Amino acid sequence: MRFYPHWAQGERDGFRVWGWSDHSLDHARQVATDRAAKAVAEYNAPYDENRTDRWDYYPVDRPLREAVIDAWDDPHTGEALGAISRNHYGALVLNSSRVMFIDIDPPPREKPKKQGGLLSRLFGGAPEPSPQNDPAAPGSAEDPRLDGLRRAATSAGLQVRVYRTPAGYRGLVMNRTFNPKHDTAHAVMSAANADRLYISLCHSQDCFRARLTAKPWRIGLPRPPRSFPFADELAEARFDAWLADYEPAASAYAACEYLETVGPRDAEPDPEADRVMRTHDALACGDGLPLA
Repeated sequence: MRFYPHWAQGERDGFRVWGWSDHSLDHARQVATDRAAKAVAEYNAPYDENRTDRWDYYPVDRPLREAVIDAWDDPHTGEALGAISRNHYGALVLNSSRVMFIDIDPPPREKPKKQGGLLSRLFGGAPEPSPQNDPAAPGSAEDPRLDGLRRAATSAGLQVRVYRTPAGYRGLVMNRTFNPKHDTAHAVMSAANADRLYISLCHSQDCFRARLTAKPWRIGLPRPPRSFPFADELAEARFDAWLADYEPAASAYAACEYLETVGPRDAEPDPEADRVMRTHDALACGDGLPLA
């Protein structure tokens, strides 16, 4: 997992970038200065279509600027296993270095075509589809995205807990762990119709992720005025004031709800997956709560 406690900004010739460090703020400043210089050099360099590192300073290569709220390690090896972080819009996120979450969003809907002219629309034109009669609506048992996840789980021998989210689905693999950077993890998520941006994020951040609390705009709140890392005490105080409104409001909503378990039912859960599942379900699910 790529989380850093020290952050600083560097600027050169109009390029302003972030630097990060595990060690100190001074080291973060040096990283920022180096990255700003690299950005300028890359911008001014002649175009070479054969180069593969030209845009290394773009977001795909940046660690997420998120404050870590809680974390746990392997007691035997000291390896970082999981963390709960707060993302840029204030929601809590569960991060796991080995336990796979699969994020599945529905495909974008096409705008329904108009049926005929004015008279047709006035006297019996075809009705537009609605979530109630659309077989691909999120939460429907007929959703083809769920079929892809079911097939992927069965073919790979994976036991997967499936959750409904406000816009799609989430899978949690219970009987096997994965390296987020390995081709095997990429293949499993792709076969399950996982969101492509999510797959890329797992690779770059070196962990699997699942949102635990509501998106603020779904519960009638604005985004936070500032986010981590804070420029000064005033910025942090403004965020804390926003958080004081967000936390009680978010507690009335759930991020997802359990739907079903697919794959081999008699598979033995991996101990770390079981721990992640318990943490996830306690914080992300709520009996009868609306999803947000």
